[in-house]
Amino acid sequence: MRSALSGSAMIKEATYQPANTSSLDAVVQAFSALDHSILAELAIEDRQHHVWRVIFRLATLLSIHGNTVPISFINTLEETSENYFSIVNSFLETGLPPTTTPLRREIQQEVVHFSRIADLDAIHGLFGGRRLRRSTRLPSSLKFLSELHLVLRSRFGGRNLQAEDRYWGSPKLIEITSEQFVLKWSNSIAIIWASRRRSRSQVAYLMRELSQYLTPKAAFWIIIGYLVGDGLHNGCSIDFIEANPDKVGSVLLTWRRSVEQISSLGSASSNLPLLLPLADVQRLRPPALGTIEASATNIVEIRVGSTHLTLPRSAHTANRPSTEIDVPSLLSQLPITPVATLECGHIHLNRLPDQDQQTGLKLGYAVYDVISAHQSRPPLLTPLFDDDHVIVDFRPRDYRRFLDQELRGLEYHLIPESSPIVRGIAFSLYHLLHEDQPHALQRKGDNLYYMSNSGGVTELIEGINGEMIIGCVLFETALLLYRSEIELFTRVFEDRYRTKDVHDKICSILDTHLSHDNRFDELRRFNLIFKDMHHTAIFRREIELLRANGIIRSHLNILEYYYASQQQKVRNLSNDLGLPIRLITLHFDVFSNQVTIDQ
Repeated sequence: MRSALSGSAMIKEATYQPANTSSLDAVVQAFSALDHSILAELAIEDRQHHVWRVIFRLATLLSIHGNTVPISFINTLEETSENYFSIVNSFLETGLPPTTTPLRREIQQEVVHFSRIADLDAIHGLFGGRRLRRSTRLPSSLKFLSELHLVLRSRFGGRNLQAEDRYWGSPKLIEITSEQFVLKWSNSIAIIWASRRRSRSQVAYLMRELSQYLTPKAAFWIIIGYLVGDGLHNGCSIDFIEANPDKVGSVLLTWRRSVEQISSLGSASSNLPLLLPLADVQRLRPPALGTIEASATNIVEIRVGSTHLTLPRSAHTANRPSTEIDVPSLLSQLPITPVATLECGHIHLNRLPDQDQQTGLKLGYAVYDVISAHQSRPPLLTPLFDDDHVIVDFRPRDYRRFLDQELRGLEYHLIPESSPIVRGIAFSLYHLLHEDQPHALQRKGDNLYYMSNSGGVTELIEGINGEMIIGCVLFETALLLYRSEIELFTRVFEDRYRTKDVHDKICSILDTHLSHDNRFDELRRFNLIFKDMHHTAIFRREIELLRANGIIRSHLNILEYYYASQQQKVRNLSNDLGLPIRLITLHFDVFSNQVTIDQ
């Protein structure tokens, strides 16, 4: 259980570990956007629906550890009746069943965090099935799953585990027969089977879209997690063939929908793809597939109907992107507008800096240089470190050393996510929203949600009658206001509470060698003097002045691609609140070297 840190979401060692781990409900509580207070309000049938949805989607995400891991995960759940939390956590972290060795909970913390941001729109029936306007081309549930896969890929890449480190670009679409489409990449193919052309086209389109930033195999698994997890019935079956450099590694994954609705671990297992080494395909292949041969000449030959396809079994380099992001081309796409602040190198303090932070800061340094040359004053660099929702292992002083090195002496204003100033702004926005749009607020369980004018759902407050934890999107919106007028908000805050340098005090507590829980307790004591901000809009006057002034401040964030959904929700909330803010986000992915600019 958490104690209120003036709206902070800082967690303790036992946070998000359900009390009863012998129920499959524990998996939903610990690894999704639905906590125990929401589950308690649901009918039994709805609760069971969410249990199987979460478990099956987690199983398909676990394919990042290997093709056999999803079925091993389901089998392990079937073989036990206790501590489901440890099983899921162990498989997420290692791809293996739990042992006596204590494990970190980094992946679980990320899964919960991103679920509470991006998965709310897709949770069937919880918020009345609201339709998103101006949404991405991917269904929100599928986009969330793909972004969660990117989070896992990034985390394992940061640990040098080289999970899913190959990218092959968009596939070629081939129509084989009246019931078959083939998507062909350089080293793999997907054969999509369905009697209805519309069904084949829909799945082919979604796989091609996912292939912009996922490997073909990852796209295959994510599609299945989406179709089965969300109970969609479009009549499709998919065969996926990957030719790897080693003959043993070349495999066929064949998927056929076995039941309409998952209602047990057994039915979850039967809806997972069947894995066949190519050596066994002639003995076990589906009758309609045709001929597959793994020849001795580094070629996998596939005959589907009258179409003959070959895949080279080589150390593939074709179609891989360059290892460098094209910075000059990227900068030419930036909008010509004065930028007030620039955030790059954002880090969660439960891990060391890795390639994501290095790439973000490299891009930030280059962008800062170009922007500074085109405006009268350079943007203020505002790196953010996340000491909330994670178990803190990396200290702020070490992060400063890393920033000093990567930013080559440029000045910056470091912001902790537990900042009481930013959370004071967030609570002020919450109170203004409650006054201006009470009809748009909806309570579920112990939490308060906002139904955006765009159709999306945003968690505003977790624990509305207790901890009063500020939701991520509301925090990010408040952060942009803070970045617009740092001196103003800091002065008003310090005058009200007669305190100075609150961010430095937070860093000094986190820099100690106390245990994580002891540092949490120190921060709780420090935050007690700010507890009244829960119940009053302490920055009402300043926010209303900024609204009335109408001068729009532009802010640029350089973030990983999997923050795309969060950043769009921040734009929507900012617009709904009438804030004079323009958010530009440069999204990057270090595995595919994809870079996009959203605004």
